Amino acid sequence: MGSNSEPSLLDLLAERRLSHDFRWASRTWTGPPYFVRGQMKKPKEIILAVLESKNVQKVIQEVAKDSQKDEEIVKKQALDILSELAHDFHMYAIRWFGLVLSKLGKRLYNSIQVNTEKIEDVKKAYASYPVLLLPTHRSYVDFLLVSYMSFAFELTLPIIAAGMDFKGMVGVGEILRKSGAFYIRRRFGGDALYWALISEYVKKAVMEGGHPLEMFVEGTRSRSGKSLKPKVGLLSIVSELVTSGQIPDVLILPISMSYDRTLEERLYAHELLGKPKPKESTNGLMKALKWLGDQSYGSVFVNFGDLISIRQMIEMSSNPITLERPKVFLKSIEEIALKVVLDQQANLVVPLFAGISLIILSKISTRRIRIPLQELIESMEYLQRIITSRNSTFGFSLLGESLGANIRYILSVHSSLVSLSENDDLVLINFETGDTVQYMVFQHYANQILHHILPFSIILSLFTTHLHESEDLDEPSCPLLDKLENSLEEIVISPQIEEDYVFLKEIFQEDFLYNVGTELQELHWVVNTLKSMKLPGEELFLILRQALKPYLIAYWGVTRKLLEISRENCKNLVELKELGKQCQAYLQRQMKCGLVGEFGALSLETIANGISSLIKSQAVERTKTEDGSFGIIVRDSAALSNISSRLERLMGVESWISGSNKEQDYYFMKSHQLSTTEVRSYTDDPKIRNVTIFIISIIITIFTSIHYVMYIVSL
Repeated sequence: MGSNSEPSLLDLLAERRLSHDFRWASRTWTGPPYFVRGQMKKPKEIILAVLESKNVQKVIQEVAKDSQKDEEIVKKQALDILSELAHDFHMYAIRWFGLVLSKLGKRLYNSIQVNTEKIEDVKKAYASYPVLLLPTHRSYVDFLLVSYMSFAFELTLPIIAAGMDFKGMVGVGEILRKSGAFYIRRRFGGDALYWALISEYVKKAVMEGGHPLEMFVEGTRSRSGKSLKPKVGLLSIVSELVTSGQIPDVLILPISMSYDRTLEERLYAHELLGKPKPKESTNGLMKALKWLGDQSYGSVFVNFGDLISIRQMIEMSSNPITLERPKVFLKSIEEIALKVVLDQQANLVVPLFAGISLIILSKISTRRIRIPLQELIESMEYLQRIITSRNSTFGFSLLGESLGANIRYILSVHSSLVSLSENDDLVLINFETGDTVQYMVFQHYANQILHHILPFSIILSLFTTHLHESEDLDEPSCPLLDKLENSLEEIVISPQIEEDYVFLKEIFQEDFLYNVGTELQELHWVVNTLKSMKLPGEELFLILRQALKPYLIAYWGVTRKLLEISRENCKNLVELKELGKQCQAYLQRQMKCGLVGEFGALSLETIANGISSLIKSQAVERTKTEDGSFGIIVRDSAALSNISSRLERLMGVESWISGSNKEQDYYFMKSHQLSTTEVRSYTDDPKIRNVTIFIISIIITIFTSIHYVMYIVSL
């Protein structure tokens, strides 16, 4: 999507700018044939079929017996739950969605670029098997965009698995429901009745509902901009249909969506730094719409992946899979979910500002807030070569224009973060002293390129460390980087480098998903690629090495805090969320004392992933506290200490703390330490509060116009 040479690339907004939106939205519309087992059931018929199913009847009897309630009361409770969650379809709502989204899309975005290469394959698949649509989840826009694309390409509209967040909003919940959304509680613990109902509902909808099922395998929006570890609940329900023989197969369509600018960018930064997500409401929606309408958000990029057969994935498993072997079945579903996420990653178009942010963060770490524009363009050209080697590309909003022209454009889109000097020869980084939120916004974008460059970052960091140790220098310096550049063609992958590479890949597995067992193959590929590319040294190496530091520091901080707790507290049990806050505070103190200021390390998501990684290593254990919540306890302090020491040795954390610039770093970091005034309350900032409910404003517009639309459609 970095050029206009691809005939399969289509801008959905281009036609909308040339024709009448109302005529387009009210046109005759019929989706292609779609799979259904038996006779297609309407939503109300699905509800009745769920209630009458043997499994649900059995659970109702068991719940009635256990709770000593009459079966009719429990059945009424089940009907209420189904009425709460069930979807519906009304074309007038869909048509009005198309109209409003077209107008808003043209107002907010330069283009919505869709790779249409797989559209015909999708239409054929719809006629043969049930299809799961599994998009990435980076914004509230995602689920609206899938429905909008389906309407634009005349694909069968999806049923959408949605959280309960929107259901309680006046006027909004029902409109979403009439557009195909069904509502699922995010947590329902051991509620056997609810689980039975949602399981049966999803199965009936997939087999007899006549629509593809759209759900987000990551479970929630990614605040960090990276792929999240997949959730397998709904996927396991659908897979049971195949393993039990009720249907021959289900096909999965991974969908990758990326944005030049994320609507919720500052909202996410606040959440990652510890402020809770504001509750959705209908107040101030029109103000949010007006404010966002004055902003520019660049382009949206959409890629469809290859269809994945659940049947084939199950047959490829090394162990026979049946529902009678739940652990083996779950393992198989986890493998399918991981493949989906990795396919999503592989097909993501990288937003230009992701690379720019990566470069900016490396400059901020060296106290530079100005970059010559030409230097930025050259660095982006080298990053483009790296991601091209990974079969990816940067997204160009200005099709047919040069990389430099697109960079200038994207800088204007992010005018709150960067700007050009009067002579257009310098990029000015709008990073004010103490604005940790601003730093986290840059980190959000930089994270979106990390899955491509991480192997390069790790290997360059390892070679630098090994050269540093062999030279017996106090800290890496420019001469050392020159030596690294000169020695790339003569690199020998020692057993120690292999061991260290595998260690870092495994320890960061919670943040950067990959297929375990492929580490050494990847290592050799990266080294060979670096040799063949003949990339320039110092600046690019610093950028690539810098990319890893926030994660290293966060994980290191978690190990140090847990060791500190285990020494001071004989019980050493800390509630999970409280531990995250304590680790964040520990890192803040270290930053005040001279630790290089990688504020991305303060992300509570990264800290939580560090804790999960240590649980996997069995150095710590997740256990229940007295009040029923979960806590962390150190089980193997020696193993924990060893992990901490390895992180220090491999990435030079020790030298960062005791470096010669300690006093200078202290005053720099003191001005940047996180405070309650920096991470402002959402209620104190109406713009940020309104961003989180922007998408809902679209629905309010629909709601206020619904009677008019019904009249038009009836003509």
